[in-house]
Amino acid sequence: MKIKKCIKKTLSVMTMLWVFLNLPIKTHAAIFNENSLATKENILNVSFTTNPVAVNGSITICRGQTITYTNTSTNTGTNPTYLWSFQGGNNTSETTEGPHSITYNTAGNYTTTLTINGSSSNVNVIVQNSTSTTPIIEVTTGVGWTSTNFLNEPYFNYCADGTTGGLFLFSTNSTNTNNNTQHIIDWGDGTTNTTFTGTNITDDFHAYTSNGMFQITYTVILESGCRNTQIYNVFIGANPTASIINFGVPVLCNPGTVQYSIIPGPQNTLGTIYTFLVNDNTPPQTFTHAEVTTPGFVVTHNFNTVSCGTSSNINQTVYPNSFQASITVSNPCGSSSSAIGPINP
Repeated sequence: MKIKKCIKKTLSVMTMLWVFLNLPIKTHAAIFNENSLATKENILNVSFTTNPVAVNGSITICRGQTITYTNTSTNTGTNPTYLWSFQGGNNTSETTEGPHSITYNTAGNYTTTLTINGSSSNVNVIVQNSTSTTPIIEVTTGVGWTSTNFLNEPYFNYCADGTTGGLFLFSTNSTNTNNNTQHIIDWGDGTTNTTFTGTNITDDFHAYTSNGMFQITYTVILESGCRNTQIYNVFIGANPTASIINFGVPVLCNPGTVQYSIIPGPQNTLGTIYTFLVNDNTPPQTFTHAEVTTPGFVVTHNFNTVSCGTSSNINQTVYPNSFQASITVSNPCGSSSSAIGPINP
């Protein structure tokens, strides 16, 4: 009996001790974790990326090369202060977020530092005493390939109706190369890279087997170990076309909502841009080829004003007091437009 009472008393004391000790510890831990998370979320983290990419905190380039620095800092708060320091660069400091492209013309070891609100991050820059290279690809003319600009970007383009793919004939004319220079070309279509060792590549080719937009990544590695990379855009396709059809018409003098379907031409490919516009002072809407060809895709337009005083030119016929809905389709091979109307809300 005495043993049972002793055991009960001991268990009761242990239970009370556990409750007394355990509950405050659990509560304190929960508060601690919440405060820790809140503090962690608000900590300023200063960071930036570089092109070329840093390896183990350092970037190695040749004289004359450029490094682009892009801020990736988080939790900078409201109105942060930026201070970039570019030792050895053609521009030694900046006070804006960036990105900033800095050229290094003198060999040496330097440090680039980004300071935001008193916190800093840095990277080492090693500039070797050898001249950089400029990777250059030249397309062979007279075989269907041309050079053009699209959306402010240069393109090699091959434009032909009823064809698929194209044979890209090219040579390279990269600078400061010799017999020990390495050339690596990634064609951007999932095929094996072209590799070559020597001064330059002459009269070579690559077979693209499908239409669309591709990016060539051309890297040149000099004997000194310095490397430089150039990106080239490639488009294979045809001059694009498109038409539009409407579902519903707003009632005269009673503005309403109309849905439109965009019908792309069968020759259109990825890289084609579609711009939908109604001449009722609303902004244009731009769509990609992938968006337009998604099943069930429609454009919804709200007519909120009447068309009195507006004229529309549809297929060279002028319609007074009316709106029109038009589609302009473009890619590096060209552009075309079509319209539907008159619309008289």
